[in-house]
Amino acid sequence: MTPRAFRLSVNRAAKLLFGGSDGISGRILNLSKSGARVYIWGSSWVPQGFDLVDVFSGTKRKSKVIWRSPEALGVRFVDQAAWPDPEEPNPPPVFGSRAQPPHT
Repeated sequence: MTPRAFRLSVNRAAKLLFGGSDGISGRILNLSKSGARVYIWGSSWVPQGFDLVDVFSGTKRKSKVIWRSPEALGVRFVDQAAWPDPEEPNPPPVFGSRAQPPHT
């Protein structure tokens, strides 16, 4: 049995795009290099394949459903696009002029 990939717990707005529609909203609950867990109530009607968009970063990945429950989907990324690496620490977000480093 292969070890489970590192998963980063997140709570990000997501958009699931399929069939040329505007898509539906959901939440990305955790993220790894190879996939994600996506919250979406009534997931039984979601197709097997779709584009998953992280609204926060704007990143879009082609995804395939590997498991589903009434309120969530487990998806595997099937493209080679780059998603921010969940194992790499990110600097904290900087908001407003007070948070900027002083000018030297």
